[in-house]
Amino acid sequence: MRYFAFTLTLFVCFFANAQQINGIVYDSISAIENIKIDNLSKNIFTVSNKSGKFTIAAKVNDTLRFSSIFYHEQTLVINASHVNDTFVIELKKINNKLDEVVLKEKHKPKLATIEEVETTVHSQLLEDIKNNPHLYGKLNDGGIDFIQVFSIIRKLFKKKNKEQPIQYATYEELISTFENSKTLDQFFFKNTLKIKNHQQDLFIQYLEATQINNQLLQPEKEVYFIEY
Repeated sequence: MRYFAFTLTLFVCFFANAQQINGIVYDSISAIENIKIDNLSKNIFTVSNKSGKFTIAAKVNDTLRFSSIFYHEQTLVINASHVNDTFVIELKKINNKLDEVVLKEKHKPKLATIEEVETTVHSQLLEDIKNNPHLYGKLNDGGIDFIQVFSIIRKLFKKKNKEQPIQYATYEELISTFENSKTLDQFFFKNTLKIKNHQQDLFIQYLEATQINNQLLQPEKEVYFIEY
């Protein structure tokens, strides 16, 4: 009974000192939704709606924090004017400028000319005829059976399968991977990569710019993606 009375007293005191305050969150253009508003003094939070409006329990001198991965974090200490009327707070967008990325041209092997190929094949053929004359049939007049020669030449040029062009991961594919992966979650961002909430979008844009093979985004290849 004493415990119940004590709990009830705390409950009454809380609502006696705190009341619902109302506000609207804007950027330089319009109202913004999905902004997280934390009352750091009471360890509670809410989120702004499509109209940028929010309501949260607070009292004078409580500290509110407004945060999003797309906007600079901002704090506000509640005073009497905030309690008595709906107030407006403006957030500044994060300028998602990537550091300069130096792209180095990949080394491309020099392709041999037709003349060089013909010379090489001719030399190889003469050397092989010299070393293995029994493999080359002779015509009645003593000449070389070129039909058999050409069949051997064909073996020197095995047809290679055409390589499939690499598909690079898009921003949307990267977002989807981080949202659905059980490994690449918020814990991975904050504790493994040491990336804060407001830096995550910038990091994902950086990954897109590095042109990652989208095959690495498959669940069974996540370990290779992490190593990348």
